[in-house]
Amino acid sequence: MKFDAVIFDLYGTLVDSVDSPGGARAAYDAVTAKAAEALGAPLEAFLLRWRATFNQRMSGQYPSYEAYVTSICRDVGVTPTPEQVEEALRLRVELFQRHLVPRPDAVETLVTLRAMGHKIGLISDCSWETPHLWPATSLAPCFDVTTFSCATGTRKPDPRIFTMTCEELGVMPEGCLYVGDGGSDELAGAERVGMTALRIHVPYETLPDHADPWPGPEVSTLAQTLEWVT
Repeated sequence: MKFDAVIFDLYGTLVDSVDSPGGARAAYDAVTAKAAEALGAPLEAFLLRWRATFNQRMSGQYPSYEAYVTSICRDVGVTPTPEQVEEALRLRVELFQRHLVPRPDAVETLVTLRAMGHKIGLISDCSWETPHLWPATSLAPCFDVTTFSCATGTRKPDPRIFTMTCEELGVMPEGCLYVGDGGSDELAGAERVGMTALRIHVPYETLPDHADPWPGPEVSTLAQTLEWVT
């Protein structure tokens, strides 16, 4: 085999990006605004703190969503009731349940790769919602190892998030193909530890604002990944 393992990004790769134009981004912003309303928090101040604490959410620096929103509310001078926090939580969970839908060729591609003998890994920069909901998705059974930034405290492109995934898979980085949309410098980060990196850019999405220029290979569907492993 050309690769022992194939490691995937999640958002913008296996499922659509939250930052995609139109529906996804608009829905995300609308739910955040509804959460502020449910918490009785001033909208603009709440949004500013929400955006300012992005890295903390992705790195798992808050033990729970309840602790997170309570902290933000305290920063903006609001003390929500447990019922208000629960409503904000419900809105957030429902948003991610709707969003964690595999792209049409995702599950079939993953099943085929495993049938070919490849180990399958996931590395996702995400907050607590993703690992909370992940076991119920149709993607979960397709993976040998899943690495979530909020659980490890390490984000892409830190080399540790790549190497710890390889260690759990029992493979060397040089034997891995990494597939992602290029956010968070993930492609260059994967290559720096010895992996081969492949960008996916589906035609209906713009590349992430935080994606660095990528001179390497690119595919437009997950199914095309199969051409890279044989």
